[in-house]
Amino acid sequence: MITRTFEAETIDEAFQAIKRELGPDAVILKTETRRGFRGAFRKRRVGVTAAVSEKVYARKARMDAALPPAERERFYAAGAGHVSEMIDRHARGEAPAAAPPAAAPPGGYGRLGLNRPAKGAPSGSP
Repeated sequence: MITRTFEAETIDEAFQAIKRELGPDAVILKTETRRGFRGAFRKRRVGVTAAVSEKVYARKARMDAALPPAERERFYAAGAGHVSEMIDRHARGEAPAAAPPAAAPPGGYGRLGLNRPAKGAPSGSP
């Protein structure tokens, strides 16, 4: 297992760094809010510890070696599902997909039903 701790201003920045460094299949082990000396001299930051297996990390490293440096940032800006699929395709020796699917809006869960308001119980039920 390869384990690393990332520190960033926001959790989204930390997750982007994790996806870029360890890949989209990394597992989040721990998150914490960090403060400076008694919180007075430093802004709050987020610390995220993530891990990935050596086998998965090796596949990601081979994909990184195949990408030109200019394309790497754009590649990892796509959704995690697309990045994972492209790494798998590269490992199998298949041709890449034409374009990434439309990304979910930032800061949300996309089209999953998690952002929908809860439905109340029908009137007249006990």
